[in-house]
Amino acid sequence: MGSNPWRAEKYFVLSREYLATANFAGNVTCEGQILKFLQQHGKASDVPQVYPPNAAFKIVYSPLTKDNAFLLLEWIRNIRSRGTNCKLQNFFSSIKTGSWLKTSIGYKPPSESFLPSSGWGRLLQVASTLVDIPLILKDFYGEKITEFTEELKEIGVRFDFMDASEYIGSHIRTATADSTLTRAKVFSLLNLVRYLGEISLSPDYLIQSTKTARWLKTSVGFRLASESILLLDSEWTLASHVCNLPFIDTSFYGEQISDYKIELQLFGVLVGFNKNYQIVVDNFEMPSSSVSADAAIFILDCIRNAYIPDDLFEKLSQTKWLKTQLGYENPGESFLAVLEWECLLQVVSGIPVIDDAMYGGRIRSYQDELKKVGVAVTINDFSKAIAFRLNRLLEGRFITNKNVLALLSCYRQFVKKEITLTHDLFLFSVEKEWLHTNLGFRSPKASILFSPEWQLISAISNLPLIDGNSEFYGYSNEIYDFKNELQAFGVIVEFKEGAKFVIDGIDLPRDPSIINPVSIISLLQCIRNLKENAESLPMEFKQKMKSRWIKTVLGYKSPEESILFDPKWSLQRKDGPFIDDIFYGSELASYKNELKEIGVSVDATQACLLLALHIKCHSDITTISRVYLFLNTHKWEANDKDAKWIWIPSGGGEWSF
Repeated sequence: MGSNPWRAEKYFVLSREYLATANFAGNVTCEGQILKFLQQHGKASDVPQVYPPNAAFKIVYSPLTKDNAFLLLEWIRNIRSRGTNCKLQNFFSSIKTGSWLKTSIGYKPPSESFLPSSGWGRLLQVASTLVDIPLILKDFYGEKITEFTEELKEIGVRFDFMDASEYIGSHIRTATADSTLTRAKVFSLLNLVRYLGEISLSPDYLIQSTKTARWLKTSVGFRLASESILLLDSEWTLASHVCNLPFIDTSFYGEQISDYKIELQLFGVLVGFNKNYQIVVDNFEMPSSSVSADAAIFILDCIRNAYIPDDLFEKLSQTKWLKTQLGYENPGESFLAVLEWECLLQVVSGIPVIDDAMYGGRIRSYQDELKKVGVAVTINDFSKAIAFRLNRLLEGRFITNKNVLALLSCYRQFVKKEITLTHDLFLFSVEKEWLHTNLGFRSPKASILFSPEWQLISAISNLPLIDGNSEFYGYSNEIYDFKNELQAFGVIVEFKEGAKFVIDGIDLPRDPSIINPVSIISLLQCIRNLKENAESLPMEFKQKMKSRWIKTVLGYKSPEESILFDPKWSLQRKDGPFIDDIFYGSELASYKNELKEIGVSVDATQACLLLALHIKCHSDITTISRVYLFLNTHKWEANDKDAKWIWIPSGGGEWSF
């Protein structure tokens, strides 16, 4: 056992002479006889019987031979049998921490050594690839070592694999503190956990012992298992595009790491997404490149299922991540077209509508989420944008037939679907000058939808006619298909309703001979229609009517110079400035009141003056007599002395005062 380690404790070591045979003065003592005497009478003892002091046994700080190791174990057994080992803490502490036990990795203290049982075979094989476990060498000590199980336990040797698990975990913590765990060792650790499960041993000790170790390589460096995520399902794959999370580095471990899903979960790795949207939001990072359709939908799922801070909402609303028909745009500048009013898309171009072809119908179910990030999702928002662009087109005179027909078509669909036209579009449709007429752009209330009835009247009145057979409307006449819609906006579609337009726009040609008689009949009908609405003829119209445009038997006259012939009178049409009813047709007589309204003489009293004024134009005695008789019958008297001329039938006949 070497030199005396306890001299200070007054323990002395007898020399070997006390054991040997000796001859003193002829007296011979046999081998061991003196030692036996000392033991019986002087209380001398030897290891393993000697009772040690409570002091360190420094000899165990160095490797012991096999025999000395067993001697030490027998000594411990004897001490334990006395039940006083608790009083020898310093002694036992030195034995526990001294590197005297031969193990598979060299001499180690008992407290760091393991004595495996026969059931450890496969377990040790798996564990050995991960950590070198200091196993007591049975090849060195033989099976005899197993006879000292209790003694070995007393000095700290471990027998349970749970203890080995703690040792492995401790080794991993130490290893990862200074360096990283290799790929091979990670798979060894996972294989060990798997094997423990297969043999129905709990891996909890092993897992707990690695809890604080950063042993998993992720996309953001080495992390704790509980901080790491296995990029396995589609949700995590999408999350990887929009956040900076510690996803296990499959480029480092290979795809086979996914085969250890169960084992990784035991360590605390997040495997299934399980609607873990909040962790994505907390680590959100807007991608620098284009956002795919699936990633965009995933962002909307995050908005729906997690708490979104205001600064993230602001970032989302100001970043171009939504694909529209005009390219990627900020949500605040994008629109979601709802199927019911999607027809508005045809009215104008340049609306950044979310690309249905890319996202499909699924994005429509995220209206609330889109609205939160600023997307216009209501018909009111959409209509404002449409009305704004229509107004811009009007300002630049860029509105086209396509815009007009699309707006009318959309209104028709709204009516069928019982959708009310929004305020902005209604104001535009009713008040703005967006309908092209032959007088330029006009508002619906200032427009007339052309029909054959307007053909001739338009020759004597400037009318804002919407003509489908015009260049603007592509000579297609398609505009006429929207008669009801135009009428709803206020366009005049019936001749009877356009009387005021005719009156206000009257523009008689300087050459009355080119006026078609039917045009005049239409004009008289318009006057009738206006009067039926209890409206009076404007002075400007009456002034324009004073020109000589009415065809009479005596040539073209103004209305005040004309008489409507009455067959009941004892006169002939050639007797005065009677309107040529052969030219205008028999229908003219039915407009007696309308003719009177514009100044035509329609009764006998009014006719007398004009007949008297024109009487000297006649030279035929029969005609003059007829006129005189008519004037006399109606008791007409000249008020003007200049008009007191008389016909003298002498010679060829002449007029005289």
